[in-house]
Amino acid sequence: MKRDFLTIVFMRHAGKVRSFEMRTRVFIFLIIFLPCLVLASLYFTCGYFLLVRENASLRKEIGKVEAEIESLNVKVRECDDHKKWSSTILSSLLNAVKIKPSEQKKSAKSGSGGVQSGKGKSKIGNLLSSEVSISDFKVRTDKSEPNTMNINYTIINNDESHGMISGYTAVIAQNMDITPPIFKAVPEVGIRNGVPMNWRKGELFSIRYLKHMKFPVEKPKGDAVFMEVVIFIYSPEGKLLLRNSFDVTM
Repeated sequence: MKRDFLTIVFMRHAGKVRSFEMRTRVFIFLIIFLPCLVLASLYFTCGYFLLVRENASLRKEIGKVEAEIESLNVKVRECDDHKKWSSTILSSLLNAVKIKPSEQKKSAKSGSGGVQSGKGKSKIGNLLSSEVSISDFKVRTDKSEPNTMNINYTIINNDESHGMISGYTAVIAQNMDITPPIFKAVPEVGIRNGVPMNWRKGELFSIRYLKHMKFPVEKPKGDAVFMEVVIFIYSPEGKLLLRNSFDVTM
């Protein structure tokens, strides 16, 4: 039985001797297992660091792809905005040069459309002479809020190069046909002689193409109603860029 055991002796400098016995099979197993364990540890450690490096590289590539996707999304949104801008400008121009049927008949009889063409050019000039213009003006009242009318309109950037334009906008709902006249400004910019007193309290906007605006205005009490809405647009320095009046039709 002793032949199946190995005696391992440890000697110290002090002369002490320590020994222990180990089965031969266990010793052979340890000789084989320990180098394999070391090699396996080195293999998996190297594999781990390789995976970490590959993961960092993949994250970098994913970041580039996400940046490209975001860039493409920005271009898609810009194309959509340009499409809406073009459609709005075209619609405004068509409305500006719209000719009444009676004028068409008169033009056909005279054999010349010069007068209508002149009017159309004048309207187009007025439309595009300002840095901005107004389109899609609507006044609506929701059933859930019968005492509030919502003023909706679109500010259009008339710059063909689509440079950024910013400024302030405010609306004044009014009725000048009654005594005393009634006014309501939104936002609360104050009113003096029918115009905003503090344009800096208006709604700030910044656009390259267009922007939809919505202002809720509380209706006057009693039988009085607002008959007109005046839209004001100012530059950041306070220059009046546009003042448009619209009749209120509910």
